[in-house]
Amino acid sequence: MALLDTLETRLLAILDGSYTAGGRSIPASTFVLGTIFYPKANPRYPAGTSSAAINRRFDLHWRELAYEGPNPSAENELQSPAVRAADADLTVQYAIALPNALAPTDTELKLGALNTASKRALNDAALIEWALAWTANWSGVAIECVRRGPSTAVRRDELCLVLTMPLRILLAQDTTVTPGAWS
Repeated sequence: MALLDTLETRLLAILDGSYTAGGRSIPASTFVLGTIFYPKANPRYPAGTSSAAINRRFDLHWRELAYEGPNPSAENELQSPAVRAADADLTVQYAIALPNALAPTDTELKLGALNTASKRALNDAALIEWALAWTANWSGVAIECVRRGPSTAVRRDELCLVLTMPLRILLAQDTTVTPGAWS
């Protein structure tokens, strides 16, 4: 198993609500792992399942793996634990409420459409941080998970707003064991 696999498994379980052993959990089905990108070819004003296809879908972008090195005071520093910092960007997509399909296509968003999506995104950011920052949720897998910067909610296009949470997960690695290769 590759080094980041266990981190990703725990992170996804916390987000999808299936990991409750740590004591702080997110309700199941609140966030859904994004397995597809929302195609631009869809109708401009989707409704029903088309609109739901982008709401609260999340994805991970693993950004960096920092290495703090083995303990220099150890008898054999190459056989001591090393601390690594895995940086990831967690992104969550939100549907922006648009005027009905009869509105002219050049009409700007109705008042409050962006406000509603951005408030929901930042409220969700607080919920996600509450669960991910709880040290007990990382027991046996990592040391902790913290934000490495502010959470931002940015309008991507007419249909979608994206919440980005920059995360840092600290983990201890036994340097005598291979971290594995992705296959």
